[in-house]
Amino acid sequence: SDPLEISVFAVDAPWVEGSGEDPWSSATGGATWLSTGTGTTWSQAGGSWHQQLDFGHGANGLVASQQLTGYDAARDQIEFDVTAVVDAWLDGSLPNHGLVFVVTQGQYTEYLFASSEAASSDARPQLVVQPRL
Repeated sequence: SDPLEISVFAVDAPWVEGSGEDPWSSATGGATWLSTGTGTTWSQAGGSWHQQLDFGHGANGLVASQQLTGYDAARDQIEFDVTAVVDAWLDGSLPNHGLVFVVTQGQYTEYLFASSEAASSDARPQLVVQPRL
């Protein structure tokens, strides 16, 4: 099958973290497919992100991307280099509303990404900061 491309973009609006697993339900108390959870709707269904900023891949808002070709037990972690957007957050040129992972190519299938609340701390997302030399 075709590889699945996951692209990372910077979210362009404040939103509220929910407490459930159903992105269609407003009962989660936070953002949904249609709403930011702050009383406003996303500019597009599913969330909205910066699409004109240049993070090193052209003025398309792309921060990073990876191609996934199926489950591989030896590759249980996916790395995205988000240095450019973190730099923009740190220098104040872009507010930190988080990141969104978007399927930009390939067949839709199910990949699970753990959240910061995952039972296993090894599965939780990590932001690794490395000094620049």
